[in-house]
Amino acid sequence: MQEVPPGPPDQVRRLERYRQEHPDVDIEPPGARSAVWRAFRDGDLIAYGFTLMVFLERLEDLPEPLVAGRGQGPGIPAMLDPGRGMSTSAVGSGLSR
Repeated sequence: MQEVPPGPPDQVRRLERYRQEHPDVDIEPPGARSAVWRAFRDGDLIAYGFTLMVFLERLEDLPEPLVAGRGQGPGIPAMLDPGRGMSTSAVGSGLSR
């Protein structure tokens, strides 16, 4: 049996620091609604990741400040997030399923 090394120990501190620096971002851990970490701003999905480390890397890579307004941010349009349904801001954006 091969042992898997533990992840970097500072992930929880990184998450708390991000939450303090970005109170406008709603972070949802994996649970009944989704198997991944997800971050939303103004109802739009802006980042996701299966592990906390990958999720935080994606959040920290987003440009600062995040563009305000629905459907204009650098993240993933809400219409592509099956847990949130289709966003009216994504209609007419040229994105299709």
